[in-house]
Amino acid sequence: MKKTILGAITLMGLSATIYGQSVFMDNTSSGGLIPDLRPNDQINATLWGGPVGGSVHPVITLTGGSLLSLGGGLVYDPSGLSYAIPGVAANAQASLQLQFWVGTDLCYTAAAAAGKLVTTSPVYTNPTGGGGLPPSIPPSAMANMPNLHFGTIPEPSTLALAGLGAAAWLMYRRRAA
Repeated sequence: MKKTILGAITLMGLSATIYGQSVFMDNTSSGGLIPDLRPNDQINATLWGGPVGGSVHPVITLTGGSLLSLGGGLVYDPSGLSYAIPGVAANAQASLQLQFWVGTDLCYTAAAAAGKLVTTSPVYTNPTGGGGLPPSIPPSAMANMPNLHFGTIPEPSTLALAGLGAAAWLMYRRRAA
C-alpha cells in the first residue's frame, strides 16, 4: 500500500513538471518592450495563457511591486518563479496575452475604469519550458510579445458624450444644407 501511495505521489510530482511553463522577466530583444515605463513605476500585470488556437485564461496576476520596472520598457519578476500554462505541454507553443497597468489598483479592469495607464498585448505565440528532468528553464513570456504603449481608456460616458456631439453636428449640417 505504501508503494502505491508513494508511486502516486511521484507520478503527480512528475506530471506537475510536464506542463508548459513561462516566466515574466525583462526582455532586451527587439520585442516585448513597454517604452512608456519609468524606473519607479509600480507596474502590475496579468498573464493569460492557453493552447495555440484556443482561448486564453488568467494564469497569474502580479501586483503591488511584484514586478519591477527597470525603465527603458524592461519589466522584471524578481521571484524567478515559473507559471504553468493550462492545457499546454512542456516545451511546446502557447498562446499568451499580457495586461499591464500602472498604480495601486488590484486588477486591470479597475485601473482602466479609473483612467489609469493600461495596455494589453494582442494574443501571440510563445515557446514554453518545463520538460525533462530537471525541467527545462522556461523562456520569458515576453519573448515574442510585440512592443506595447500605455494609454488611458476613455470612460463610457465620455464616448457617449462624443457620440451625441457628433450626432448633433451632423443634424446641424443637414439643416443648414
